[in-house]
Amino acid sequence: MRPPMLSCSACAGFVPHDLEACPNCGEPRAPRPSSSALGKLAKLAAVAGTMATLMACYGAPYEPPEPCFSNADCYGGQVCQSNYCVYAQAEYCGNGIDDDLDGLIDGADPDCGSEVVELVCDDGLDDDADGLVDCEDSDCDFAPACVEDCSNGIDDDDDGLIDCQDSGCPACPLVETSCGNLFDDDGDGLADCDDPDCAAQCTPPVCGDGILAGVEECDDANLDDGDGCSGSCLVETDVLCASIPILALGSNAGTTAGGTSAFEGSCVPAGGLETSYLFTAAADGTLNLTLQSASTAGIYVLGTCADDAVELACANDPDAATPDVVSVDMLAEQTVWIVIDESTTSPGGPFTVDASFVQQ
Repeated sequence: MRPPMLSCSACAGFVPHDLEACPNCGEPRAPRPSSSALGKLAKLAAVAGTMATLMACYGAPYEPPEPCFSNADCYGGQVCQSNYCVYAQAEYCGNGIDDDLDGLIDGADPDCGSEVVELVCDDGLDDDADGLVDCEDSDCDFAPACVEDCSNGIDDDDDGLIDCQDSGCPACPLVETSCGNLFDDDGDGLADCDDPDCAAQCTPPVCGDGILAGVEECDDANLDDGDGCSGSCLVETDVLCASIPILALGSNAGTTAGGTSAFEGSCVPAGGLETSYLFTAAADGTLNLTLQSASTAGIYVLGTCADDAVELACANDPDAATPDVVSVDMLAEQTVWIVIDESTTSPGGPFTVDASFVQQ
């Protein structure tokens, strides 16, 4: 096979293999590459192709950024940041960061247009750069984090006003409307029998009469010590904990009527009647509990049997028709205490706790 014609180095013509000069312009033919040289050129071409492929997939090899003092020192769409030329990102409108390094953040950046609003109403950021943060911004007027729940004793919208004291709620009643709901109805800082409004309905408790009232933690109709309820109607925790029944897997029926008032959960106000169980895990796994009660009882799980125990879970839906559900991850041989607790000073009532354990 004859070698191919060579390109002329002086014009657009070609030099046939058997001539020593270009027939078009007379330029002498360049020396023909040896076979070994051709092989090397082929290898270089292959390497170049491989490099082109790698660069297409992974980008060009790293080049250190150029130093700069201002944007004028940079080129190719780069900006000067910390004395180095870098490529700016597009502005993300709502993260509180100057992404495109133009000195304008979120809503203040023309890139964000005029439709920017407060995106998150409880992140402590002025997302739309209008000088108003979270609930201060009218964009958040109907966000859950900025709407006051008028009956939970919590300042939901963080304006320093709780429940009926908040302008978003109906005005506080002039007097305590209920003397047994564990709630400060008139917003004067005094709840139920602590409020003078309830003087006619609240009588001093009598320890030993079998009626749990006032500050009594228990009342077992006697004044004996050592039976779980002391002669001053305080729960004897060591005795109580030693007599708590075991919660069985499956359905457990019980009642809070006649119970104690020794424990308190984060989702259940103190002062209601309660019934307790204990459960010990046979293996690592998750304990799942579902409480169904005709009253406003809630359920919580404690790490120990003590009035200052660490709470592991708590659920108390205000709608009695909605079951309360909690789950607790446990280790083998770990014991927890489950408390069914009334959220009002009602005389208590029946309940059912369904328990299941999923082993890991």
